Amino acid sequence: MSRGRTSSALRSASYIGVVRYQVLAADYDGTLAHHGVLDAETRDALERFRRSGRKVVLVTGRELGDLARVCPDLAVFDVIVAENGAVLHWPPTRETRALCEGPKPAFAEALRARGVSPLSVGHVIVATWEPHQAAVLETIHDMGLELQVIFNKGAVMVLPTGVNKATGLAAALEHLGLSPHNAVGVGDAENDHAFLASCECAVAVANALDGVKAKADLVTRGDHGAGVRELVDRVLGSDLAELAPKLRRHDILLGHRLDAESDGDAAEVRLPAHGANLLVVGHSGGGKTTFTASLLDWMRAAGEPPVVIRTIPGTADRRRHVKKYAAGDVGADRSFYFRGPKGKLNLRAQNLELFLQLADGVDDETWMHHLERGDYSKWVYETIKDEDLAADIEAVERSPSGAPRETRAQVRGAIEARYTKPA
Repeated sequence: MSRGRTSSALRSASYIGVVRYQVLAADYDGTLAHHGVLDAETRDALERFRRSGRKVVLVTGRELGDLARVCPDLAVFDVIVAENGAVLHWPPTRETRALCEGPKPAFAEALRARGVSPLSVGHVIVATWEPHQAAVLETIHDMGLELQVIFNKGAVMVLPTGVNKATGLAAALEHLGLSPHNAVGVGDAENDHAFLASCECAVAVANALDGVKAKADLVTRGDHGAGVRELVDRVLGSDLAELAPKLRRHDILLGHRLDAESDGDAAEVRLPAHGANLLVVGHSGGGKTTFTASLLDWMRAAGEPPVVIRTIPGTADRRRHVKKYAAGDVGADRSFYFRGPKGKLNLRAQNLELFLQLADGVDDETWMHHLERGDYSKWVYETIKDEDLAADIEAVERSPSGAPRETRAQVRGAIEARYTKPA
């Protein structure tokens, strides 16, 4: 199914550092709503937020049927994370999908047998109210089930282990093509901790529990919907730029240094997670690629947002690299070797010029042996590090009707189109 994606204008703006917060992730009860009601002013604020090209994701512990009863018009939300992270619902298409499998019916039957009432069973969640938490925990223990109990202002919610509002929000953002680093989250209660912590900026409304306020980056002056309206105005007005100094926890730790101002301690060197560029320089073979790849691998493992790497052609350094690959010496361990199908040859090409000379001179069997194995494009990709050239050569290698003479000419043409022959 095709999902709603961030508008192209907003997405382009984010790449150049204009827009940081593209998603408002909001709890319902006690945050957007007061006594279960989403008032007209707050609904209008959400619509204004969406008209800016941003998305609104509702993150609630309610089951969808119960939510629709108190909030009949769900079209103000782009995606709904329901049942405390276990279910996704797309109001535009009315599609609903459970993100995991819920407890077997025998679990709810056992709870009813213990006198647990009221008891509701959703797509995944099984929920009741205090003081039935003891009966719930005993039933989980007695049945040997791998389930967790989440408490929220008197509600007792049972879900598969590891499922919470944060995991549900992550799934919703993935379908929107966005990251938690694009999100500002707002909530008020115990079960909001997880998803607020996962957002780039965590906001608590004025009526939130003290524990939620203590961990928030911002506490609104207004309560319930008024607090959300206040937040919407600030995001649309400044993209919360004034909060940037509080969000240093997202900065990327590059290393430590000793300097005069650190009194002998290792001062941290950090790269801001938003609105910063990193230039990696050094001589050829000095480890720039290794460093950059290691940094990106670390960021990916740490759950940092995607990074766009832009190469800048046309510089003197680029011309030196072209000359090296065309006529220099890439080294014995990185050279191409024409060996043939039986390994009888050992013809070394330490640059593209010599590669073309040897390619013209080797027998057809040797040429086709390496062509059919994909050796040429692999060498260009790994040693020359020219992805476009490698792709063109790979297309020649994959041609089902390629003959020795034609494929030699095609590979030569692809190389000479990018690398000027030395004078």
